[in-house]
Amino acid sequence: MESRTKKSAKNIVFSILFQLITIGSNFVVKTAFIRFMGIQYAGMSALFVDILGVLSLAELGFGMAISYALYAPLHTGDEKRIIKLLNYYKKIYRVVAAVVFGGGLICLPFLGVLIKDAPDIKENLALVFILFVLKTVASYLFIYKTTLLEANQEKNIISIVGIISTLIGTGAEVFAIAFLKNYVLYLVISVLVILFRNIAVSFVAEKRFCFLKGMDNETLTKEERKEITKDVAAVSIYKIGGTIQISADSIVISAMLGTVSVGLLSCYKLITSNVDRLFGQIFESMRASVGNLAVSADEHHQNVVFDRMCFLSFIIGNFICCATFNLITPFINIWLGKEYILGIEVVSMLVLDAYILTMTRPYENFRIANRLFHKGKYRPIFMTIINVILSIWFGKLWGIFGVLLATVIARVSTHVWYDPWLIYHYVFKKGYGKYLLTKAKYLLIVVFNCAIIYIGFSFVNISNIYIDFAARSIVSLVLPSVIVYALYRKSEEMNGLKRYIKNLIKK
Repeated sequence: MESRTKKSAKNIVFSILFQLITIGSNFVVKTAFIRFMGIQYAGMSALFVDILGVLSLAELGFGMAISYALYAPLHTGDEKRIIKLLNYYKKIYRVVAAVVFGGGLICLPFLGVLIKDAPDIKENLALVFILFVLKTVASYLFIYKTTLLEANQEKNIISIVGIISTLIGTGAEVFAIAFLKNYVLYLVISVLVILFRNIAVSFVAEKRFCFLKGMDNETLTKEERKEITKDVAAVSIYKIGGTIQISADSIVISAMLGTVSVGLLSCYKLITSNVDRLFGQIFESMRASVGNLAVSADEHHQNVVFDRMCFLSFIIGNFICCATFNLITPFINIWLGKEYILGIEVVSMLVLDAYILTMTRPYENFRIANRLFHKGKYRPIFMTIINVILSIWFGKLWGIFGVLLATVIARVSTHVWYDPWLIYHYVFKKGYGKYLLTKAKYLLIVVFNCAIIYIGFSFVNISNIYIDFAARSIVSLVLPSVIVYALYRKSEEMNGLKRYIKNLIKK
């Protein structure tokens, strides 16, 4: 049997490869949109994705709850329990797909309220929105067996299928956009690609777990369903808060400033969100291993792994922030032109939000793995309320910058400090004052690294935009890592991380 470390290594490698291909695909499709169809289409697409993100709340976190419930039977080899859970999951997701479709139909009459200025497109807006709804519905069909592979630390299989479907789908989508200039056909292709991916993963899962065939007769008892529903009730609050947090920005900006502003911001978010997802795959790939750790290790061992993951998140966050802060504007200039550039204040908020997301990943993994669904379950509600109120207020005052600032304040005032407290209090059973001081020190180092590079290049005038970008890239990618290594080269955190990485590569 493969060790947790070996499975994590395989998952990380294939997940990162899949994400790199996805990033390339997103950039190709976004470029094709802007070049051949215009910023209106890009803005409308970004808005509809976020609206459908809100409708996806119908899922309520069943995937997360079922994933946790699978850790124990996979660890003990309880096939009957696994089958019962998957049957229940399949029924729930069919209901979710129906609810999302119905919710999409209900939203149709209100599109005019959500869009300040109707985009200048030739296609029927209602038809386009329905295709986005179908795309979301398709993501819930034939998908339930994917959770089994993820919980069994075999996400690499999902990544391989994703790589194949993404390469095929991107080629077809770009052909529809660039050569046929057919937006409807592009959306139809997107729906078919998702269906193909889900069916393929389901087929692989059945081959991998032969006991899944003919499993329709096994069902959970009323008491077992009640226990899962209890977890879902708590997880759903996190799900609702997180989804609204992601979707609120685009919806508020569209309603107040129009879809063109959404389109401009979407170009920046394409970069920051893809970078976040790329490095986020490292922690996503560790989630099942952390879940296995939670059911097999004591609090001291979990604390050691947690500290190591936090230090890793700092190294990744430092790298992401310094590179993004100093490279995103010149990159947009090269990629799209000066007319698509937003102010440094907007970039600062995007980078700060990316740093927060990176630093919170370790304790998200441990909160989920240790089933802390019920503890602090109302925290996301407060975060959402703060975010929405401040987004509307600050959006009126400062536009895009104000909306992004509201998101950062909402995260800092709730998520950043409370979730780690839960883990230290209920899992490690000790105070977390030292942890907060360490996090503050990490933040100061990242701010210093970002600022010193930005200020340094403000005194340098390179007329050629390509040479300027190359110079900034070298400095932004190398200097921050050198500084962190110099500061921590003899620390236990760095030595522990080195040992883990060496073991990972060896595995």
